Amino acid sequence: MSEKLTVRQRQILGILNSQKERISGREIAEYLGVTDRTIRTDIQVLTDYLKPLNVEIDAIRGKGYLLVSHDAALMQSLVYQENTMLTPEDRMRSITMILLESADPVQIDDLAEECFVSRSTIEHDLKVIAFEYEREQPHIRLIRRKNTVEMEADEWKRRYVMNLLYVNRWNFNYEAGILMADLPVAGGEMTAIEDALSAAQKDCGLSLTEYDHVSFLFSVAIALRRTRMGFSIDTSTAGGTQRSGEVVDRVLAAVTDVSGETLSGAERNALSDELARREQYSPEKSEDGRELDGDSVYAEMIDEILGETDAELNTSFCKNRKLKSELLYILLTQANNPYHAGLRDEYVTRRVRAEYPDAVEIACRFEEECRRGGRETLTENYLFELVSCIAEAIEEEAERKRDGGIPVTIISHMTVGATKVLMTQIRTFFGSRVSLLGPTPVNQAARGYLRGSDLAVTTTKMRPYDRSMPYLTIPRMMDKKNFERMNFLISLENYRKLYPGAGRWITDRLSRFEVFTRPLVKGRGAALKMILKDVMERGLAREEFCEAVMTREKQTSTAFREGFAVPHAMRSHAMESGLVMWKLDSPVDWGGITVEIICLLLIGEENLAEEMRIYSCIVYMLRRLKSQKKLQELTGGEELRALLETTEKQG
Repeated sequence: MSEKLTVRQRQILGILNSQKERISGREIAEYLGVTDRTIRTDIQVLTDYLKPLNVEIDAIRGKGYLLVSHDAALMQSLVYQENTMLTPEDRMRSITMILLESADPVQIDDLAEECFVSRSTIEHDLKVIAFEYEREQPHIRLIRRKNTVEMEADEWKRRYVMNLLYVNRWNFNYEAGILMADLPVAGGEMTAIEDALSAAQKDCGLSLTEYDHVSFLFSVAIALRRTRMGFSIDTSTAGGTQRSGEVVDRVLAAVTDVSGETLSGAERNALSDELARREQYSPEKSEDGRELDGDSVYAEMIDEILGETDAELNTSFCKNRKLKSELLYILLTQANNPYHAGLRDEYVTRRVRAEYPDAVEIACRFEEECRRGGRETLTENYLFELVSCIAEAIEEEAERKRDGGIPVTIISHMTVGATKVLMTQIRTFFGSRVSLLGPTPVNQAARGYLRGSDLAVTTTKMRPYDRSMPYLTIPRMMDKKNFERMNFLISLENYRKLYPGAGRWITDRLSRFEVFTRPLVKGRGAALKMILKDVMERGLAREEFCEAVMTREKQTSTAFREGFAVPHAMRSHAMESGLVMWKLDSPVDWGGITVEIICLLLIGEENLAEEMRIYSCIVYMLRRLKSQKKLQELTGGEELRALLETTEKQG
C-alpha cells in the first residue's frame, strides 16, 4: 500500500468524491489530461489505499466508478493530504477563505504553518490576493498590522468574494459541480436548495443564465453558513420584486425543512433583491420592440457612440435594435448587478481582441464615456462583454454587405479537370465567403480580363497586370499555407467592403515609417515611457497624444498573441500619420502576453476620422507578417513601408 498519494491520485479522489453518480475513466482522463490506462493504474492504487479506511471505489465495466464513503471529513483530509494544497491557486484560495471566515486578525506565521510553506511564500500570496480583490469589484481591502492580516470587516463584500471562490470552482461538466468536495454547506442541504430554486424558477417564470443560477444557489448556501457562524448582514428593506420574493420564500422554506435554520427577514430581503437584479435587465425583454426600462443616460450614450461609429465606418449600428438592447443590458448590469463578473475567460478575450480589433475600439469608447461621466469605470471583463455583442453585430453587417462573397478570379494554366478540383477545394473551405470567377487562361489575364475581381488566385508565377487587387500564387493545388494566406486576404477585402473609405489602400494614409532596436526594458510601463519619449523628441507627437496612448493602454492591452503590441491613441492626433516600430533585445510582458516588437500607430489630424479603420487593418497585416517572422528581419523604415504595401496590395 502506498504510504502517500500523489497529486494526481488526490485529484482523482477529489473528482470521485464530488460525483453523485458514476463517472467513466475516460472522462477523468480527459479532465486531467492523461491516458485511460494511467487512470486505471491510479484507481487500483487508490483502491488498495482506501480499503483499510472502509472506503470503497465501486467499479462496473462500461459504467464507470463510484466512491462509497459516508465520512465527509475523512474524504476532505484525504483529498488535501496533510493539508498540503494541490497548486498555488488552491493554496491562495484556502488562504482567502480563512481570512474571509475569520472574525479576528490571522497570524501570518500561522498561515505558513497551516499551508506547509515558507513565510515568504505566504507574503507573495497575500500580495496576489490583495491585487485580485482590491482592484476590482468588490474592492475589499486586505489589512496588515505587524505580523497579522485580515479582510475588511464588510459582510456584504466578504460574501461576494466567497461567492466568486465557490462559483469559479464549479465544474459545469459534472452534475455534482464542485470538485474536491468543496461546499459551503452539507451536500444534502445543497441539493435541497438547488431543487427548490429550480422548481420555483420554473413555476414563477423567472429566467436566469446558468452562471447566475449557480451563483445565486451559492448566495443562499453562503447566507445559511454565515448565519450559523453568527455573522449577519445589515438590515435590508429593498426586497426585490414580487416574483423574486416568491422564489426566495420557497427556497428558504426548503432550507428550513432540511436544516432547521430560519433565515432572518433581512437575509430574505437581501436575497430577493439580489435575485431581482440578476434577472431584471435582460435583452430578451426588448425582442417584442419594447425598449428596456433603464437609465436614459446609458441609452443616450449608446445612441451617441453608435452614431459616431456609423459616420466613421459607414455602418448601420444605430438601426440595430438587438445590438442597442444588448449594450444597454450590459451597461445596466455592471452598474446594478455586482454579482455578475463579466467575461472572465482569458482565452476568449485574447482571441476576440485579435479577430475583432474594431469591436474592441468601439467598446473602449463606451468605457471612456462612462469614465468621463463620473460613473464607475468599466472593468476589462465588462468591456469584453460589450466587445462580444459588437463583434456579432459586425459579422451581421459584413454578411449583409457581402452580397454573394468576395469575387475571386482563378487564373489557371492547368487542364479543365485540374482547375475544377482547385475551385472545388476553395468552395469547400471558404463557402459563401467567396464568389469564384473563371477560370481565366493566363493569356487572357495578360490582356487585362480581370475586371470585377477583388482577388486573383493564379497557378503560375506571372507579372501582376492589375495592381488594384492582391494576387495569390499557388503550386496548382491549395495547401494549408495557401489557405491561411487566402483567408487573410479575404478578411482584408471583407474589411474594406464593410468599412469603405476614401481610397482603397490603408498604407497610403501613412507617411512616416521607422524601425528601431532598443535594449532591455522592464515591463510594459517602462516600454511605453521609452517609446513615447522617443516620438516626442523626434517631434512626431505632443504630450496630449502620449497621454491618450497611456489612457488607451489602461483600458485593455493592445498586445496580440503573435508577440507584438500596437499602442495607439483614441480621439487624439499626432503630428503626422505613420508606424514606428521598436524591436526589443529582450521580450516584455504586455498585459499577460509576451511581446518582442512594439508598433506605435500615429494618426495625423487629416486621418483622424479613419483611425479605427486604419488601426484594424494594420493589426490584420502585422499579425500575418509576425507569424511569418518577417517583422524581425526589418532594419529600416523603408523596408517596413515596402513590406506593408506588398502585403496589402499584392498578397
